[in-house]
Amino acid sequence: MLRLHFFNQSGVEIAWQSPLENGDQTHVIYDVNCLIRKICSADDVDNCLCENCASDVDKVLKMNHVIVMGLSSFVNHTFKIFAKNRVSEVAKRIYGNEGNFATLNIMIEGLVDTMNVIYLNVIYGFVGLIVLIILLFCYTTFERWRLRRQENDVQMTAYLGQRARRFVLNFFQAVQMLPLVVAEDRTTNEILDGFELDRPQLKLVKLLGTGNFGQVSKAIYGPSQMRVAVKSLKDNAEKEDLENIILELEVMKSLRNHPHVVGHIGHCIEKDPVFIVLEYLPYGDLLGYLRKSRGIEDNYDTGEKDRSSALTEKDLLSFAWMIADGMDYLASMKVVDRDLAARNVLVGENRVCKISDFGLARSLQEDIYTRRTQA
Repeated sequence: MLRLHFFNQSGVEIAWQSPLENGDQTHVIYDVNCLIRKICSADDVDNCLCENCASDVDKVLKMNHVIVMGLSSFVNHTFKIFAKNRVSEVAKRIYGNEGNFATLNIMIEGLVDTMNVIYLNVIYGFVGLIVLIILLFCYTTFERWRLRRQENDVQMTAYLGQRARRFVLNFFQAVQMLPLVVAEDRTTNEILDGFELDRPQLKLVKLLGTGNFGQVSKAIYGPSQMRVAVKSLKDNAEKEDLENIILELEVMKSLRNHPHVVGHIGHCIEKDPVFIVLEYLPYGDLLGYLRKSRGIEDNYDTGEKDRSSALTEKDLLSFAWMIADGMDYLASMKVVDRDLAARNVLVGENRVCKISDFGLARSLQEDIYTRRTQA
């Protein structure tokens, strides 16, 4: 009994059953002949003019199945399977008896030639590779263009930022008022300017803290009831103290608004007492704010509000950065603070730190500052 299985588009697998009678010989081998039928009569299909297949078929097999590859489409094939042993060879040589064989006729119809399939696969693969290379080239080109554009945008932004910063600094330096030089016999009436506020609209609310020669109070100014801080002299202040507060006022007038320097709103100096009106920061000085964060009571603390939560390392680094930013601004404006300390830094909403108290600050006329006295 023969079994046929189409292995692929140009190959078949043929299997057969071992012979029942083998002449008491256990060693059986098989020959498989592949023929192509060329001319056949309609009545006798078994007697056809045939030629050998081009496919390589094993002539001596010890197993009862074989795979034949490379068969052509639309061609009649005949397979003859011979079962042989040692007795079969002797009988053929002495008596001329041929052994029995099984015949299988097949035609491979509608199958594509294997070589054509290989060629098509190669062509498809080559085309796919070319498309992949083109896509990769396009992607690489686009990425380079995008990165180059980003670099150009960053360079342009930095360039415009420098130009804008230069323009703003030059503008402020051009329009800022020259520092006033206060002589010993100079009166406050000689320095009245556009910063002068309406004294009757300024209402002191309560005292926040005191310093060497001055004091700071909370006040309300104008119809909008804007909260401000007012710095003034003590009742026992001397003439030298008045000169110092006027020097501090002139330093503040030379500055412009900065997010980390206490803002100067205006002043009232047309008569005594002299008032310097400043931005109000409700959490007071940084020294008391830090002490309270560690649970230490501080009588010197000037803040009206308590901190909302514990301070973290990030908060402390933020404080340091804001103070450094404010000092950098003062240096750019040629102002030497000379008294930077936590007690002279105020804390506002959202834990914003601002440098204050310019009682010892001085404006430089040149780029060089020389200390002539020992600290």
